[in-house]
Amino acid sequence: MSRAFHPPDTMSSNDIRKVADVRREIWKAGFKGLVCGSIGGLASHRLILAGQQSQIIPPSIIGKLKLNRNTALLSFMLGGAIGSFSMSSASGKNNIHNLHDVMLVGSNPVGTEYQVLVEKAKEKEKLQHDNVKRAEFRLQRRN
Repeated sequence: MSRAFHPPDTMSSNDIRKVADVRREIWKAGFKGLVCGSIGGLASHRLILAGQQSQIIPPSIIGKLKLNRNTALLSFMLGGAIGSFSMSSASGKNNIHNLHDVMLVGSNPVGTEYQVLVEKAKEKEKLQHDNVKRAEFRLQRRN
């Protein structure tokens, strides 16, 4: 079974809903892209065929390609595949901002040795900065 039916215990019901909403949007956009791409592929095939028959498109552009029902099916399927891929990719990239807090759930903030040293240095610098601010505040209060 899919892991979608058994989410980890660290996820709240709100997090599960967010993941399901993003997944649903990606699937819906993929099917919209499939329909639009298939129609677009078939329409472009028909336009090129009509252009060839009416001598608007010279044969040197297309070459010796004969457009028939096989190329119509190819255009239909290729248009659907490209449309589905592009629309679902765009939807995923547009909806990823909804998952930023979900990705942090249950994460283990372990870094490399260098990252740990940088974090310790930042904490030390912040502590020194806070001590300087406190000392300045005390001096201002005395005056």
